[in-house]
Amino acid sequence: MANNNHRDVKYSRLENGQQPDAGNNSSGFGKSIKFVAILAVVIVLFTCTTWAFKKPESSKAQAGIHSFSYEHHLETEIIFSAQRQQEQLEENSTVTSQGNAAKDAKDKPQTGPVVAVESQGSRVPQKQQPIKTLFTSLHSTFDGLKLGKNKQIPTLAFVQTSSDLKPLLERIGSTVSMIENDLKGNAEKVQAIYKRSPQHSKTLQDMLLYDIKMGRAKEDSSSVVALLWIKRAYQFIERFLRYVADGQQPVPAAQTAYDEMLSRYHSWFVRSAFKIAMNLLPSRTEFMEKMLEDKQDLKRPDYETQVVSDMNHYLDGMLNIFNILEDFYKDHHLET
Repeated sequence: MANNNHRDVKYSRLENGQQPDAGNNSSGFGKSIKFVAILAVVIVLFTCTTWAFKKPESSKAQAGIHSFSYEHHLETEIIFSAQRQQEQLEENSTVTSQGNAAKDAKDKPQTGPVVAVESQGSRVPQKQQPIKTLFTSLHSTFDGLKLGKNKQIPTLAFVQTSSDLKPLLERIGSTVSMIENDLKGNAEKVQAIYKRSPQHSKTLQDMLLYDIKMGRAKEDSSSVVALLWIKRAYQFIERFLRYVADGQQPVPAAQTAYDEMLSRYHSWFVRSAFKIAMNLLPSRTEFMEKMLEDKQDLKRPDYETQVVSDMNHYLDGMLNIFNILEDFYKDHHLET
């Protein structure tokens, strides 16, 4: 009952606008505390929510930074890669051009000194030019004569080849000056006969047969006599040079060749003159040196071998032509 009366009094005061008592004040303070706590919770929740929303944005921003950094790095790599590819293409193009140039230089015929080419640090030895001798520099040679049917020797080509032998005779020296003069005089006789009757002188055999037919075989002005002495002179030259090529010294080689090929046709006076002249021949070494066209080739150890080879080749052609004439003279009994 007492409690009911107390509540009644409390509600009566409130309804009349009166303040509650001290106990009631304590209850109001508790409510304030609750309100503050609720407010704090709300603030915390608001803060947490705000932070939660900002974090993704911050993560996105951070991711954007990383993405930008990666894209920039990738772009740089692409640029560098493109530059490296361009440099590689230029390098390959240069190597290809050099390779083609080297190939063209290799395929192209060489007319001068060959330049040494370096490859991978090693030097290719410079190719030496062939040794040029007198025998390969003559304007015409006997092996170059184009023979006709039945080994017919063309007259004008033969005379020209005989005249082209003059440089060889000059290098041998005054020893063969008498032979040189004899060859020149008899060659002029053959030319004169050709001019008088070219229709009967196209070949040496035609010319000889015509003189035989006309009864002039033993006349000094005939082709028979002129070619006879030309044949003998060249047989001496061929034998002399062959002995030198075989290793003999020029003086004994010339004396032996003269005794075998010419001595029996000369008078005592001519034989004596020849023997004196032959003693003036140079040594074999000096003789070989005279047969070179370029004196720089003297430094090459194989120059003598080349001179001998070219000499023998030239003499083979000469011997072939004069063996044909020798056979003709024997067959027609013209050798006296």
